[in-house]
Amino acid sequence: MKKLSKKIALVALITIVFCFIWRLLLPDEYTVYVPCFNEDVEKFVYEEGEAKDIWVIMGITFLVVMTTVTAIILLLDAFIVNPIEMGCNKFFLRNLEENAEISNVSYAFDHSYKNVVVVMFRRDISIALWSMLFVIPGIVKSYEYRMIPYLLAEHPEMTWKDAFAES
Repeated sequence: MKKLSKKIALVALITIVFCFIWRLLLPDEYTVYVPCFNEDVEKFVYEEGEAKDIWVIMGITFLVVMTTVTAIILLLDAFIVNPIEMGCNKFFLRNLEENAEISNVSYAFDHSYKNVVVVMFRRDISIALWSMLFVIPGIVKSYEYRMIPYLLAEHPEMTWKDAFAES
């Protein structure tokens, strides 16, 4: 859950910075005045027609940027972070019995990469969907699927059904 909240904060920060830079590049006719309670000023601002349009454009830009950045973060998580997480778990498991090498961190990229990506992505989607249902089921499923990276570290060829059942 903590990893997801950091990602959301990063997406929000990138979007705010993008909107700020985009706002600096706008021509002067799109200047939006600070809202005030004086009806004459509000009437003057909205008669121009530009102030309403700028909020629509900024809203659409915000949604497009949020969607794009979220998609990029999810892809990076699925194809890079999750296999590295499994490799770190392989490193820790091997370090219990013998001195492990740092190359164990990239173990998932060399052995059953596609299977590791599929199983870990299904784990992330499952936790996200259970969290959308309600917070408590998301926490329960998060703990239920906590051992999937360790199972994959020992048996990278394990199917997602077997990993979910054994976890």
